[in-house]
Amino acid sequence: MITFENSITEIGYSAFRDCSSLTSIIIPEGVTSIDNSAFHNCSKLVSVTIPKSVTSIGASVFNNCKRLVSVTIPKGVTTIGNQAFYWCSSLIDINIPEGVTSIGMFAFENCNFTSIILPESVTYIGMHAFSNYIGLTSIICKAITPPSISSDTFNYISKSIPIYVPAKSVNAYKTASYWKEFTNIQAIS
Repeated sequence: MITFENSITEIGYSAFRDCSSLTSIIIPEGVTSIDNSAFHNCSKLVSVTIPKSVTSIGASVFNNCKRLVSVTIPKGVTTIGNQAFYWCSSLIDINIPEGVTSIGMFAFENCNFTSIILPESVTYIGMHAFSNYIGLTSIICKAITPPSISSDTFNYISKSIPIYVPAKSVNAYKTASYWKEFTNIQAIS
């Protein structure tokens, strides 16, 4: 476990990259950003608590943290960078809070979520952001306007799983680029 000084406002580029002995981290209140690759390849990292003061999670921040099982993302975060949680294969659940507008390319590829809940605020989801989820059983997207996605955003995911969206938006999703490939779009009950 690492203890930070209260005066810290940023976790810098590759600050703890390849730190194989780090198992748990509580980032202190006052930190506003976690820069690219800050915890990349921390092979024994299991849990992370991110404070409310953080507004952005950079690219590859937790890339290849294969033992990571618990992450708390606060409501202040608006962007999740490219490959932020790429290959966090022990991560089976995550709460993407309201306020996140952008989820980068490959952000959660090769995690093991059984369901995905996307907040109303999300407007963009990058390619391969949620790819390779063999056990995925549903997606809930609370956004009224279908977020911009690519043909590969949900690559290697069954297009017959239920996609739950706001009732007034069902037709918009059924006609939106790439969302329309899903054959089971339903209203959130």
